[in-house]
Amino acid sequence: MLILALADLYVPERATDLPKQFKKLLQPNGKINKVVCLGNTGSSKLVKEYLESLTNDKSNFHMVRGETDTDVTLPQSLVLTVDNLKIGIINGFQVVPKTDALSLLNHARMMDADILISGGTHRVEAYTLDGKFFVNPGTATGAFTTDSLEPVDTSFCLLEVVNNTCTLYLYTLVDGDVKIDKLVYSKDSV
Repeated sequence: MLILALADLYVPERATDLPKQFKKLLQPNGKINKVVCLGNTGSSKLVKEYLESLTNDKSNFHMVRGETDTDVTLPQSLVLTVDNLKIGIINGFQVVPKTDALSLLNHARMMDADILISGGTHRVEAYTLDGKFFVNPGTATGAFTTDSLEPVDTSFCLLEVVNNTCTLYLYTLVDGDVKIDKLVYSKDSV
């Protein structure tokens, strides 16, 4: 199963759209099984419609509420079971202190998740801690963050889940070109 994870779009408040390089890669083609959005999409309804169009079935679009989202019907967290892995999804504003690995580990444990996907920092990262896999897809539009004056990379992630293994592909826009990094997490090997 192929899962697209992205966050912190802020269209049109902080960015105009996803980069054309990303849109070219993400054309609806039936390969993406699920789309996970970690919130903060911005006020443009077109963004959510575009993300929903990337799967064959709108029920495979999952979104949690970010701190700037106004739709109070969105959940603050979700847990998806994909093959033999439980994937927890949060925006990240619930994590105190923000980006703290032990706080994220606590959230993963409370959600009984093998993988925790969280956003809110606009910084792409992935790591393993205490047998859990942590993924932050960064910002898919390059939207600035109010937490820092440092520029952020434009990024998103694809997770390929088969049985107990997740292969993570990190897509980052660097000088107009898409760079892809790959990491593998296996529940059995931790």
